[in-house]
Amino acid sequence: MRNQDGTYRAVNRKLLKGEGDRRLLWHGAIRGRTKPLDWFSHEEGRAGSIRSEAEPERSSDPSRRCLSVSAAQGPTKGYTLIEVMLVVAIIGIMVGIGPRIMIQFQRFLKLTDARDAIQKDARTGLDTINRTLRQGKSASIVIDQASGQPPYSRVTFTTISGTSVRVYQSNKYLYMTRGNTTSVLSRDLRYIAFTFPRSDDPTIVSVSITMERASYEGGTKALELSIEKVRVMN
Repeated sequence: MRNQDGTYRAVNRKLLKGEGDRRLLWHGAIRGRTKPLDWFSHEEGRAGSIRSEAEPERSSDPSRRCLSVSAAQGPTKGYTLIEVMLVVAIIGIMVGIGPRIMIQFQRFLKLTDARDAIQKDARTGLDTINRTLRQGKSASIVIDQASGQPPYSRVTFTTISGTSVRVYQSNKYLYMTRGNTTSVLSRDLRYIAFTFPRSDDPTIVSVSITMERASYEGGTKALELSIEKVRVMN
């Protein structure tokens, strides 16, 4: 209630007389004032305060205050035990199968590189032999082998221009000699064979070639091409 000096003093509900005073107190208004009060203040200089009915009661328990703050902030962030176990299981699986996958992938790359290389060498060597044989004289063709080499691994003939040509195997190398010039056709040769598929027709020569190259972990990748027949044009 308002004092004569303009200050306010607390109002005790027990001192209010009649239902009208209690109703005015409930709505936050005091007789003699033109606007309601949200809460009542004590006199200036008096220690302590009196809480009004309109002000919500605050809990003095720290645990309740913490619970209320946590509830207002929402659920806390973190990981559950199931999530942690799933992550550990996934990491264990990756550690277990990861090296095997890498080894298989590396082996696949090595095999692919070896296959591509020997296919390229085989095509290049066969094309060169075919072009040269077509320019040779059928009557001059001689098939034999060098010393210590597989049978039928050397062919010798003379071209229409009179140049002597020799194609032969020497261990893993395939050589071609034209006159006094020797060139390497392949360094990955496993076996080459020259034959006459028809004994009554010396103008047809078949060439069978097998290439080989080391791949992964000391293994080898062999590629055997089908027999190719070459017709000597002279």
